[in-house]
Amino acid sequence: MKKILALVMSLMLACCVLAGCKGGSAEGYWVLSSADVSGIKMEASQFSEEELPFFSFEKDGTFVSFFEGVSKGNWEKTDKGVKVIDQDAPEEPLELLIQNGKLVLDMPELGIKMEYTR
Repeated sequence: MKKILALVMSLMLACCVLAGCKGGSAEGYWVLSSADVSGIKMEASQFSEEELPFFSFEKDGTFVSFFEGVSKGNWEKTDKGVKVIDQDAPEEPLELLIQNGKLVLDMPELGIKMEYTR
């Protein structure tokens, strides 16, 4: 019985490790979970579904995002997360961090911090 329990625990640990490895990838769909704008904290529930900000990172290196309008461009993985280059503002790339399974856009100069989850 102890051997079966040890085997089950080992398999569960392996699944957790593998799931954690996938969490470091930006690829996929991320939706806003919370935001702090000039000290005002907002939760996703305060937005309607039609205006809920998101990022969608595709395998081919392109992205689509929404925040007060649609943005498109290219993205690339960095050591800390993702760099996005908007096709309408290529001279102003954004750096987003992946921290604790969340995609974080932190722009202290504008007083904005947004967190996205899958």
